[in-house]
Amino acid sequence: MGFFDILTKPELTMKALLPKADFGSAIKTFAIYGLIVGLILGIVVSILFSLISAFVPAATLSATPLGMLAGLGLLAIVVGAIMGVIFEIVASLVITAIVFVFAKLFGGKGTFTQNYFLYSKLVWPLLVVSIIVALLSMIPLLGALISLLFLIYEIYLGMNLVSVANKISKLRALAAILVPAIIIGIVVAAIVAAAVMSALPAMAY
Repeated sequence: MGFFDILTKPELTMKALLPKADFGSAIKTFAIYGLIVGLILGIVVSILFSLISAFVPAATLSATPLGMLAGLGLLAIVVGAIMGVIFEIVASLVITAIVFVFAKLFGGKGTFTQNYFLYSKLVWPLLVVSIIVALLSMIPLLGALISLLFLIYEIYLGMNLVSVANKISKLRALAAILVPAIIIGIVVAAIVAAAVMSALPAMAY
């Protein structure tokens, strides 16, 4: 089975992978992914704040929130790695749980492990393609179109995943993905709107 088969032949590949569903393997994948991303971010933060501390007076820096971060130094790499693992595991579990619940509401018969395992199998191939898309997205005009097409294809992959893992039609699988996304979007928009409205009287003064 090829590395990119799950992207080029999603339905067939996912059906072949489904009997091998293993929760431990899936959570290990997300943990390693989070570790790598966290390490990279930690290195960036460490270098960035080391440069800041080199050009900004210590007294000035210590009086700002940046002071604490600048003081982390190489420790930022360790902190970034730990936080990356925790965040990725929690985020992947929450996302899978939300979609899994809605898939059940639409008649799904799969297990949480099956959903989580197939989700984990998309991580590395999508990471490679995401890097390529990120580079192509810098092309004026064409870049925006490429990013849009990639987003649509990601939804298509998710639809196949939910359909295969839960043994439901692609239309129901798409609904299981979009309905919670729309609900979350509405809730976030309402919170932001409420925050803006509450801030308006204060801004008037």
